[in-house]
Amino acid sequence: MKKGYFLINFLMIVASAGMLCGCAGKEMAAAGEKIVNATPVEEIEYETGLDYLGLVQAKDTKNYSFLAGGRLEAVYAKEGKIVQKGDPLAKLDTSSLEIKINTAKTNVNSLKSSVDTAKSALDAAAALHSEGYISDKEWEAQNSQYITLKGNYDMAVDTLKQAEKSLEESTLYAEEEGIVMQVPYQAGEVIGSGYPAAVLKSAQKMITVGVAAEDISKVSVTSMVKIDDSLKGTIDSIGQYPDAKTRTYPVDVIFESDQYVIGDMVDVKIITGKSSGCFVPVQSVFHIDGLDFVYMVDETGCVSRRAVVREELREDRIRVDGLEPGVLVINDGVKNIKENDRVSVLRNEGEKS
Repeated sequence: MKKGYFLINFLMIVASAGMLCGCAGKEMAAAGEKIVNATPVEEIEYETGLDYLGLVQAKDTKNYSFLAGGRLEAVYAKEGKIVQKGDPLAKLDTSSLEIKINTAKTNVNSLKSSVDTAKSALDAAAALHSEGYISDKEWEAQNSQYITLKGNYDMAVDTLKQAEKSLEESTLYAEEEGIVMQVPYQAGEVIGSGYPAAVLKSAQKMITVGVAAEDISKVSVTSMVKIDDSLKGTIDSIGQYPDAKTRTYPVDVIFESDQYVIGDMVDVKIITGKSSGCFVPVQSVFHIDGLDFVYMVDETGCVSRRAVVREELREDRIRVDGLEPGVLVINDGVKNIKENDRVSVLRNEGEKS
């Protein structure tokens, strides 16, 4: 009786120990399991085009000068400052010009009175001349006097108009938004006619790139342009003849942005079409011994390695050749992974497969 009792207890203990050993083995396997993050290869449509490196420059440079010289009363433009269309740049001293205008007005009014009197007399003489009361010689003398007075009056009117126009143009205004590059004269100095009082570069910026002869047919003024893969540009002009040194056709791209300043080097892409390709996260591509490759995971969790060719970087993804859409590539947890390992893939919400 006792022997049977002890035998049963012994068997139960052994069974319990076996169960404990089995559980411990499973826990150890789970603890040593390799877990990775993997991302499916995506086939994405992308834009194709011609890539260039260009220097940012101002589209236009304009010299602002006075038609008539004189002493500068004020200079409003400041080097390096941005001005808006209609902003004053410089002003001439107009005190002598105002005196000239007042004198011209007096002269015009006086001559106008003389011309009106002469015209009335001439009209009266015309009737007398037709009736024979005034000789041809007297009529011609009176008509000549009127013509002379009328000529003097017209000249005085022109002088007044020119003086008034000079007064209007005694202040220079910006014709468009721009950046003040140079202010050669200061207030109080005398400036000559045609000499620049301010030099402005337009706010609209330009990049000139050279397009090879075999590619120029792909470019038109309606072609879409991207600067540094983000900012949009517009083709302003396409050279009709190639550059004598480079043998490339100059293409001017214009844009407006405070993001770049004159002298910046930027990437310019002229879009010529669209294509599609396979994209993977940047961190999925490894470079060892001169080769680029990715680690893939199949449906059984088996890891394999495949060589790829890098084509184009777009933000945090890279286009590669050598992969098919939908294939899982490891993007995290590859530190201790090698080919033919079996792994569990961590899904977006932390689930394993």
